[in-house]
Amino acid sequence: WHNRKGYINAAQPEIFMGLLVFAAFFLLARDGPRPKWRSFVAGLALGAAFWIKYNALAFLPLVVFLPYLDTSRLDLHSPRAGLTLPWRSWFARTATLLGGLAATIAGVLACFRISGVWPEMKEVQFEVLPRYGAMVIERTPHYFLWALRQVNFNLGNWPEAGVPLALIIAWRCRDFQRTAPIFIAAASGFLVTASQARFNAYSFETFFPFLAMLWAYVAVRVFEGFRALSRRFARSGWATARVGVWLVFINCIYFPLPAPAMRQVERYQGLEKWWRNPEKSYESYWWSLGIEHLGGEFEVVHYLRDYAAPGDEVYVWGTAPLIYFLSGRECPSRFVSNLALVSDWGPARWRAELVQ
Repeated sequence: WHNRKGYINAAQPEIFMGLLVFAAFFLLARDGPRPKWRSFVAGLALGAAFWIKYNALAFLPLVVFLPYLDTSRLDLHSPRAGLTLPWRSWFARTATLLGGLAATIAGVLACFRISGVWPEMKEVQFEVLPRYGAMVIERTPHYFLWALRQVNFNLGNWPEAGVPLALIIAWRCRDFQRTAPIFIAAASGFLVTASQARFNAYSFETFFPFLAMLWAYVAVRVFEGFRALSRRFARSGWATARVGVWLVFINCIYFPLPAPAMRQVERYQGLEKWWRNPEKSYESYWWSLGIEHLGGEFEVVHYLRDYAAPGDEVYVWGTAPLIYFLSGRECPSRFVSNLALVSDWGPARWRAELVQ
C-alpha cells in the first residue's frame, strides 16, 4: 500500500515521524537497565517527531500507555486492562519521557531565537498555518462526507476491509489479548492522519503500518482455520475434501498477489534504469507527476551550469527546488515555492515582499 503510491510518498514527513514513534515505543517496551534513561531518550525521539509534524503528539498516549499495557484479562467474561508495573513507577517514567519531549521542543525553539528566524517562524506557524488548516473545512461543502470519500479513495476497499475483518475474528476467537494493542495503535495512526483535515494520500503513511499488521493477523487466522478444517477432514478419512480445502486456500492466497507482484517487478525495472542513468530515468519516470516536468527541469539545470556566471542567482516561478539544488544557485527570495504566493491562505504582503 505504501509502495503503490510511487515516489511521491518515498520521503514524506510522515515516514520519518513513524520511524521516530516506533523508536520511542520500542525503547519503552523493551525490558532492560536504566529505564528512566530510556524514557528520556524516547521523549527526545518523540520531540523530534513533533518537529517533523506537530500532530505526532497524537501518538503520545500510545507511547505513554501501550508499552506497559497488560491485556491478559481482556478476553475474560468481565474484560479488564491494567499496567504491567506499579503506578508510581509508571508516573516516574512518564515524567522523564515528558522531560525529554519538553527538552527537544525548548531546544529547537531556542535555536530559532538564536538564529534570528523567530519572526518568520511565528508568522508562518501562528498566523498562516491556522488559516491554511481551517480553509479546507470552511470551503468544502459537506466536509465529513468528503472526508469519508477521501479515506476510501486513498485506502481502497480491500485495505479498509482489514479493520472490520480483524475485529470480527478477534471477537469470535476471543483474541483481544493479542490484537488490542494493534487496534489502539491503528486508531492513533488514523487520528494523526485525520488531524490534518486534508486527507492527502501521503498522510495515511501513519496508518499503513498498523493496517498491514491487522491484515497479517487476518492472514494468520485464516491459515489456522484452513489447517484446522484440513485436520478435521483427515480424522474423518476424507482425503479428497482435505485436498480441496488446500486448493481453496491456495486460490485465496493467489487472488490478491498478481497485481502487486507486477507492480514490484516494474519498480525494480525502474530501479535498474536509474542505476544505469539516473537523469534519464527521472526524465522518463513511469509514475511521475504531470506538473513536475522533470525533463524540463534538467534542461534548465544544464543551461545554468553552462552559462551562469559564478555568484549568479536564479528565481523560478513555480515549485522546482531541484533547479536550485542541482545547479548550485541561490534563490534571491525565501519563497522557493510559489504555492504560498498564489494561495488564499498566503498573506498579500508576501507577494509584495517577493516583488521588492
